[in-house]
Amino acid sequence: MGNDEQVLAAEFEAQLGIRPQVTIRTPSRRVLLAHTDGTQLIKDSSGDFTILLHGELYGDHPLSTQEAEELVLTAYAEHGPSFFSGLDGSCAFLIVDTRRDLVTVVTDRVNSRRVFHTQRDGCHWIATDLPWIPATECDPVALIPYLISGFICLGRTPLLGVRQLESASIHRFVEGSVLSEPYWKYRFNHEYTDRDPADLRTELASLLRKAAVRRVSPDEQVILSLSGGYDSRAVLGLLREIVPAEKIYCFSYGPETADDVTVPKMIASRFGLQHGVFNFHGDLVEGLRANARLGHGLVDFMPSADVLNELASRFSVPHTVMFSGDECFGWDESPPLPTEQLVLANIVGVRNPLLWPTWIFSDAVDANAIISDVEADWAQIRGLGQNFASLQEFKDFLYVDQRLSNLQLPWREYYFGRRLPIRNLLLDRDILEFIKRLPDSARYSRQLYCDCVREMFPDLFSLPMADFNGNPLDHHKLVTSQAKALETLLENTSALDTIIPVDSIRKLIDDIVKQSAPVKRPPAVSWGRAKQFIKSLAKRVPFASSLYNTISGAPIQAPMKLGARHLERILLMRHVLRKHD
Repeated sequence: MGNDEQVLAAEFEAQLGIRPQVTIRTPSRRVLLAHTDGTQLIKDSSGDFTILLHGELYGDHPLSTQEAEELVLTAYAEHGPSFFSGLDGSCAFLIVDTRRDLVTVVTDRVNSRRVFHTQRDGCHWIATDLPWIPATECDPVALIPYLISGFICLGRTPLLGVRQLESASIHRFVEGSVLSEPYWKYRFNHEYTDRDPADLRTELASLLRKAAVRRVSPDEQVILSLSGGYDSRAVLGLLREIVPAEKIYCFSYGPETADDVTVPKMIASRFGLQHGVFNFHGDLVEGLRANARLGHGLVDFMPSADVLNELASRFSVPHTVMFSGDECFGWDESPPLPTEQLVLANIVGVRNPLLWPTWIFSDAVDANAIISDVEADWAQIRGLGQNFASLQEFKDFLYVDQRLSNLQLPWREYYFGRRLPIRNLLLDRDILEFIKRLPDSARYSRQLYCDCVREMFPDLFSLPMADFNGNPLDHHKLVTSQAKALETLLENTSALDTIIPVDSIRKLIDDIVKQSAPVKRPPAVSWGRAKQFIKSLAKRVPFASSLYNTISGAPIQAPMKLGARHLERILLMRHVLRKHD
């Protein structure tokens, strides 16, 4: 590190209390950059530009470090900042052209690697993780969506003034502003409407196998989060075509009796694969701290955070990769969501903010103003629907553009991705392009994809599917049993205190403890199973379809009652925003 970089590193350490591994200062000092382990530094021979690669690139096979460097330098020299439109990868690029004093960030199609930005003291700050950004205040407009649904849309973060840069875009940083231009859009053109479904299944199968070849090396140890549904089962089928069985390790999360554990165990046993089962250790306080440390308030509280160290300690990290089943084939539903209101509520958690209980806010804040700003954000999401010809299109767009990129992918990146490379072969560039050409009927309930993978892997799909997906954790019981221990999370001061005071949190804990049952309805497991059962009948029984839409839409109109999940999110966010003396 040169003298100038040492000075800049000292500036970071003074502002944030952390010291970067590498720092770069542009000649005009308008932009400050830092990165730590996990980001690849690429420089051209002339020294005119430097590229930081955060994530991975894929070629005709998993690329080595040298191959990735050569590909990036060649593509950038030929095409400039738009070079990524012709590449495939789960990554973000930060390009510093010192000769022209230009700084550019290029994000991938689904924001599988996040980049954050703020402006402070006339300078742009850019980082791939929130702690590298100098900001101390909470964004109250981001708070309500997070507390309702567990994630934040439209590029907001928990930190006031800190934004997440948009996906599939080229971002240029100039004095006082950021100029963003998309190089790719997720829009449906129905080009394949008249094609035979059998031909479409054949093409999709070919794309899936090519995507696997680009991401899988036979000599790597492969870890797969295996559930009882379609997606991880399809990924397993693709992995088995390339990787020897002894190099595939499957794991499931949850109690031994859960469907998402018993079915994967059956699959692993049938095909001679290693399989491990992990479960929440039960310490809610430590679980919340782990979530705050890993996710920084960008994703919902995940009890599975504590599995990370156990899993990573079993393998040699440089030679191990993890695969997940995140996909883009359509919103899995039956029955169809009949209104825009239900689409927004079910996919991105948009509900009437006027129903949010304002008693929890501090008297020092204008609760009505916060709610008004939240409604303006949600109106912006509703406005996106004007770009689509049907509700089906709008729904499938929101799933990829907002839910996938703001809920599922951050979970992968910040939890397991901090220790192991994460690869999402079902989000391949060519597969995304293929999905854009499909008619609505092929994407409805992921029909084409499900038919395709059943044909590809009949042995895997001959085994039962899980009736209930997800870890059936009783959050209400967990909070009630550990109410006193949760007080330890209220000991330090936090930037959240000016919006949600500690007394309001204590009142919420007391209210939850006094409840005989969560939100006066059956326990979470029974409620989820009831919805799954009604959903399974919906295609055959019109009454079941109406009933499912009714119970799914009920929370939109009902006054919101704060419960255990809301408390977990409040405590998590408070710990993220805690102040250090």
